[in-house]
Amino acid sequence: RDRDPVPVSVAVPVPATVCRGLPCGADPTAIDRRHHHTRGESAPPFPAGAGAEYHAAVDHDGFFADRPDLLEAVLERATANLGSIHGVEHWARVERNGLWLAERTGANPAVVRLFALLHDACRLNDWHDPGHGPRAAALAASLGARRLGLTAEELDLLRRACHGHTRERISGDPTIGTCWDADRLDLPRALITPDPRFFSTEAGRELVHSGRFEPPGAA
Repeated sequence: RDRDPVPVSVAVPVPATVCRGLPCGADPTAIDRRHHHTRGESAPPFPAGAGAEYHAAVDHDGFFADRPDLLEAVLERATANLGSIHGVEHWARVERNGLWLAERTGANPAVVRLFALLHDACRLNDWHDPGHGPRAAALAASLGARRLGLTAEELDLLRRACHGHTRERISGDPTIGTCWDADRLDLPRALITPDPRFFSTEAGRELVHSGRFEPPGAA
């Protein structure tokens, strides 16, 4: 994930048109969804059933096995390299971390799970892409509260968590803070040591101070 040294407060606008069959609102003539190459021809969509196929092919501990329809809907719209350090296996670890934290922080577990699914889905590369958080927020809005199984208030919380995770340091909201901490606990996969100063929850900071960076008992 990208980090910005200056925390900022941002509103979360929802574009009048987002996604509309395109991955995260991307220009179909510019993005190859699997390999992130710019090119002059339209990027083909993931084939029907891609979500189920990827779900079966990748070891991610049953990630969203209870909502294969939603997993497929996100994969069909994703611009992220699904096998990269920001791909589905990372999403699954963020879910694992987030649900463990939520038991200790009082965070909304439904929002935490959906953050794990969406937060990096709209990346265009694995390096510097500060716009991927706002694009994930737009994707959440385009899927809608009913399809996500959320109330309007929970959807707003999810959008704020997705939008802010690329730039903001900490949050006083227990659900947003849990989302961001769950993501940052997985930084060692990118050879980055998590910094407790950038953790919002006491439970997250305790894991960092323990030197484990993952819930007890995690494989």
